[in-house]
Amino acid sequence: MRLRLEAHVHTADGLAGTLADVVIDPVKKTVTHVVVRAGDPDPTARLVPLQLVAAEDALSCTKEEFEQLDSTVGCVVLDESGAIVAAAGTRILRISDGEAELLAVTGDDPDIRFNDGACDARGRLWVGTMADDEGPGRGSLYRLDERGLEKVLSPVSISNGIDWSLDGRTMYYADSTDLRVYAFDFDVETGQLATQRTFIELDEGEGFPDGLTVDAEGCVWLAIWDGWRVRRYGPDGEILGEFQLPVARPTSCAFGGSDLGALLITSAYTRLDEAELAAQPDAGAVFAVRPGVGGRPANRFRNA
Repeated sequence: MRLRLEAHVHTADGLAGTLADVVIDPVKKTVTHVVVRAGDPDPTARLVPLQLVAAEDALSCTKEEFEQLDSTVGCVVLDESGAIVAAAGTRILRISDGEAELLAVTGDDPDIRFNDGACDARGRLWVGTMADDEGPGRGSLYRLDERGLEKVLSPVSISNGIDWSLDGRTMYYADSTDLRVYAFDFDVETGQLATQRTFIELDEGEGFPDGLTVDAEGCVWLAIWDGWRVRRYGPDGEILGEFQLPVARPTSCAFGGSDLGALLITSAYTRLDEAELAAQPDAGAVFAVRPGVGGRPANRFRNA
């Protein structure tokens, strides 16, 4: 089974040596729980497509589709209880034991849907929107906390990866159509943004900035859609390195594993024709690599 598009990765509580990965498929409208057992990804810095691993890689994967949603899924996070919080279509839902609780609705045009999102250190959920036709300037960035859902930034086009610097005082945010990752001054206590500036700007034809994550050294890992790579940037925006991929459309990346030392990279096969799919048999796979630097535990959602 090919897994499409975004992933958010969490280390399973109390399961040493086990990697728990929440993968979402916006097209099939599913949230899938992927468990990788029998050790972490190979410690060498080589890419392992997880659903294609051989026994010699000391990995085995099982997949359990545990939620089927009726809207396109943009992102998922966990809350403090371990329940799934999913931004799907125009709604944000908390899903636990098969029951869905409505937390918020955008009220935007039904052709505008939620896309990528993440929680800040205080547990506020930041999630952006985009148009189904990917039209420019039709999206927004929202913040959900105990006060409700608030539109923070508009207009944006394809709202994508979000994460924060180690001290929490800078928020990184990708708008794919702009070819830019922006940086904002961020007030951890109030959740207010200030001083928007360009942090990364890709050249025309280089690809589009998609999902991103910040590692334990404060560097930004960026998946570049149609760029065949995941790239690492320093806090000053300097390119520090990259992993080239056998697929054109990496979509996101996050750290997992018992020591948060494995970088997991999702990819897509959306809108690839038959010839492109034949040239990229691993398109849609989730890849694992040991980059030599670790990540940070994912922040969990709190709205009370």
